[in-house]
Amino acid sequence: MNSLNAEKVMLQHNRLFVMKRKILNLIIFIFVFQSHFFAQDQIYLKDIFKDYFMIGAALNRNHFSDEDNSSAAIVKDHFNTVTPENVLKWERVHPEPDEYNLNCLIYL
Repeated sequence: MNSLNAEKVMLQHNRLFVMKRKILNLIIFIFVFQSHFFAQDQIYLKDIFKDYFMIGAALNRNHFSDEDNSSAAIVKDHFNTVTPENVLKWERVHPEPDEYNLNCLIYL
């Protein structure tokens, strides 16, 4: 009986987490793309929340190498911290014992 209650609580917790994440994504989407819909002064997401927390983005190789210029511009305008999405995954940096592939650092 206790394990059944624990599973229900965990399921409710997961649903709440997913709902909060969807709401946060919606808020971020609205702030990021509001300048495309309204021809007013640009308001940057990182500036809106600067007194509360940093706004981060996970970037892939295209963002770091400027191959995706439109996304790179959004990242530069709206985010004040970045994390490599897949560039520094362990299997890419250290694929074999005694072997290191640091070519991915070129993009950072």
